[in-house]
Amino acid sequence: MLVLGGSQRSYAAEVQACRADGAYDPFGDARATIDPAYVAASELQRKEILKAGIPAHCLETTDSALKEAFGKNTKEKLAWLNFSTGQIPLSWDTSLYPAEEAKLAAFFGPIRSDKLTQQGSIQALRKWLASPPDLQTSTTEVGDLLTAMPEFFSDRSIQEAKKSLTLLCATYSLKLQKPCAAAMEKTVERMQPVRSAGFDWTLSGKVHDVLTDSKYVDGAVRAAEKILGHVENKNPTPTHLFEDVKESYREAGMSEADAENATWEILAVISTRGANIGGALAKFKLDPPRDRLPRALHVIAAGAAVLDHRTLSSGHPYSYPKEVTTHCNYAKSYHFWMTAYLAREAALEQKNPQIGEIVGWLFNQGYQARSQTVGRDPLRFFSEEVFSTYNNSVRIDLGFSSAGARFGAATTNGTVGTYDIDRAITAMIEDAKPESLLTRDEANALWTQKGPLAYLRWKRIIAPDSAFRSYEEEE
Repeated sequence: MLVLGGSQRSYAAEVQACRADGAYDPFGDARATIDPAYVAASELQRKEILKAGIPAHCLETTDSALKEAFGKNTKEKLAWLNFSTGQIPLSWDTSLYPAEEAKLAAFFGPIRSDKLTQQGSIQALRKWLASPPDLQTSTTEVGDLLTAMPEFFSDRSIQEAKKSLTLLCATYSLKLQKPCAAAMEKTVERMQPVRSAGFDWTLSGKVHDVLTDSKYVDGAVRAAEKILGHVENKNPTPTHLFEDVKESYREAGMSEADAENATWEILAVISTRGANIGGALAKFKLDPPRDRLPRALHVIAAGAAVLDHRTLSSGHPYSYPKEVTTHCNYAKSYHFWMTAYLAREAALEQKNPQIGEIVGWLFNQGYQARSQTVGRDPLRFFSEEVFSTYNNSVRIDLGFSSAGARFGAATTNGTVGTYDIDRAITAMIEDAKPESLLTRDEANALWTQKGPLAYLRWKRIIAPDSAFRSYEEEE
């Protein structure tokens, strides 16, 4: 969540106030005093990344991020961990995975207590999908999603965030700042995380609605079976995830409009947990036929990752709409779909696609800039080099979420264009600006005491809007 804090003075006034705080200024616009050697090294890194190309950059960033996360573990263990979370770095030797079935077993491994998933065969997975769930693992009432206490953010931090919304919206449209702020406030409330069944949930109200309504079951199961068919076929599928899920709901008897809405809602629910969605949902007590949903959504999420690997070379990975182009090996499609869902919801509620795309984009920026969930640390933006692994990872996330914001809003009025994510990531790399490096204490002080300047510095370092604007150039 992006909490600017402080006053809403102009940038120049903020800088002047900061410089009056003391003899040294870690907060102001210190670009003029950056070490020339650091600037030169940053320019060299930029040129090397651009020369290598986005596919190579994505692979290198993914590999480096995994090594940072898992330390000196063996390459084989890193590979398995990467597969189990849905990521497939193409640079790794495929001999590590002796058979396609072994790859599938790894993908479907998050529910590890079930032996059927360990066998890895399509037949076993189909049997697992159709079999009754293990009720011993289901311990939480679904209603807990609506009554659980919020996690991470206090009521005070939520209120502070809301005060910043008009200012944030104004940076994208002065004319739309008030309705945009109203839509942002609703999105903040909708996305406030709660702790339930041992997991942290955003969109807890929507997750509850899906789990308690049997209308979602048949289409989800059909979609899971359809995806298993694609995986079994072993040939790149010409369809895409959204098309397959929507078609499945149509086959289940829904109208065109209802199938469209159900597809958006299912993809939003999957996006709350990514590849772990099945194991997380399995913790809730569900009566038949709703008890089939966790396994169906697990197969959809994990199977889509398998198909992404197979279709990546085409430039149109399976998980994304046909209008999206990318060769970036990336297993976090939930950044695209969650942002797209929020943009679509805001666009529909405000009857304005421009508001929708701003809201979706701002919310994902807030998540990327300020989240302190596992693996995320806002202080690293200012204490690490401009092209560090951490900063590069966030730019890749933003490349996909920026496309999601544009796409989700555009679906509400039939103006869907084309979205070249590799070009968006390139634009951020080209425009990223090195800033003087801060200590972690200085970085923390900047975020907590001078929020507006922290946000501006973050935007200079990461250059998120370069990605957002890149799609305008394609239209």
